[in-house]
Amino acid sequence: MKICRKCKKEYKDDYVYCPKCGTPYDEKMKAVRTPGDIDGLASKIWNGFLYGVGGLLILVYLSSFTEDIVSGIFAILFGLSLFKVFYTLIEDKFSQIDEKYIKIARIVLPILILFVWIICTPVENVETEDNGSQSNVVDKEENVPIKDDSVDNETSSDESEKEVVKEELKEIVYTIKYNELGEYGKYMEFEKKNVIFYYLPDGKYKVEATNMNENICFLWIDYREGYQNGNYGTAYNSKEMLKFTTTSKNNNVSIDSSVHIYNSNNCDYKFTLIN
Repeated sequence: MKICRKCKKEYKDDYVYCPKCGTPYDEKMKAVRTPGDIDGLASKIWNGFLYGVGGLLILVYLSSFTEDIVSGIFAILFGLSLFKVFYTLIEDKFSQIDEKYIKIARIVLPILILFVWIICTPVENVETEDNGSQSNVVDKEENVPIKDDSVDNETSSDESEKEVVKEELKEIVYTIKYNELGEYGKYMEFEKKNVIFYYLPDGKYKVEATNMNENICFLWIDYREGYQNGNYGTAYNSKEMLKFTTTSKNNNVSIDSSVHIYNSNNCDYKFTLIN
């Protein structure tokens, strides 16, 4: 490439004169580069930096162009305004424009685009958000809804009904394990030895033998009276005897405050409250 010694424009080697200003090329009077020359090393480094920034900016906004079209357009324009080749094309297209105006445009145009971008995009969005939040605050302060107690009462009633239904659906189960007190067992003297009697809450129960260590198991539903007076033996005080076998593991029984339960075999039971 040749460099015009007058206007410093680069042009092809096959030209014998500058296509811009018409100055003939003289081999003996080649243009000498100076530190202040725009085509110097520092200028090339600066132009390379601008190419990198502009290109990166364009790539970033192109990837999210559909999400914010306005910002995408401004990002592309701003990135192009940093490219030297953009002004070179303008200079080639409009050769009558003085080179000093092109240099001024390289400084002013990016600043102008950036300024318009800031005004049209971020500031406008912030103002819109501020106005929206302020209007929300005003709405909240001025339009405070009146609390409807009847609605609250209806809601509370519905919730209470749901809780009752849940409680009704919840299965109440008590477990009796051989030789374990549990929550409802008490040691009592029976047949001259201490045994465990069980006192469950009143109700009708479905009884299931859950663990049978013997072929036949018995549960005795005995009246409470008699044992305190020294009359021993379930035959004298038994209200009901429940028998469980390997083929028949379920029974129904009614429990009230007048009776207790005695587990005479090495078996475990599950009492499920029916009502």
